[in-house]
Amino acid sequence: MPWYLCFILGVVQGITEFLPISSSGHLVIMQTLFNLQTADKALILFDCLLHIATLLAVVVFLGRSIIFLLKDVFDSNVTVRNGALKYIVMILITTVITGIIGVMFKDTFERVFNSAKVVALLLIVNGTVIWFSQKVAAGRKVKELNKISILDSLWIGIAQGLAITPGISRSGSTISAAFVLGWSPVLAAEYSFLSSIPAIAGATLLELLKMEYSINPGMMLSFGIGMIAAFAIGFVSLKFLWGILIKRNWQVFAYYCWATGLAMFVLFSIK
Repeated sequence: MPWYLCFILGVVQGITEFLPISSSGHLVIMQTLFNLQTADKALILFDCLLHIATLLAVVVFLGRSIIFLLKDVFDSNVTVRNGALKYIVMILITTVITGIIGVMFKDTFERVFNSAKVVALLLIVNGTVIWFSQKVAAGRKVKELNKISILDSLWIGIAQGLAITPGISRSGSTISAAFVLGWSPVLAAEYSFLSSIPAIAGATLLELLKMEYSINPGMMLSFGIGMIAAFAIGFVSLKFLWGILIKRNWQVFAYYCWATGLAMFVLFSIK
């Protein structure tokens, strides 16, 4: 692939990986628009590398939170230590549930829904989920941190697992689920992105292990440009999302998904 196309896909990955608008859905749409072969090994490898780049972005962005969480595990205060351990156990439960759904249904979901027209319709569904969760959260009292339950992590894991469907956003599903459960916007976002670290790392590793690939020097340069773009734009997207959530203006992403989904469905129907 030419470097400029890798750059464009990297920018798309960086914007859509964390914003609740489905990175996989946008990549399917972009690949369709550019007539790229989704089964091409180089493209599959590049997709994995883009996920690694955005994974690094979330680790850097949440670096302080990760360090503080690990420090709390060894805190002399029993309440603080138990709270940190509970939080980590919840992330592990969410990850395990997501992994089970991913292993069982990933290939089926991607095969059935890997059509640009279907993805466009699913973007509309994604927007509806975001809008609904905002409406529910608006009339519900926010839970205190010590009231968050282990059962919540199970439901969020199911929501994250269902987001293997192209067009359904992982961050949108998990944050929306947390809203419905009564979590505050910032806690919902932090938990969503901390949970994404093992989920994205595991899925990317499995994808890399099952494929055969080789990279020539020219391809390495193009892929590197795409990864740098994905990392930089991903970091900026995280900061942008954080600001939106603090202002409690979550439904703005619903309007985007509705408009983009409808426009893409009409475009691909005409084509």
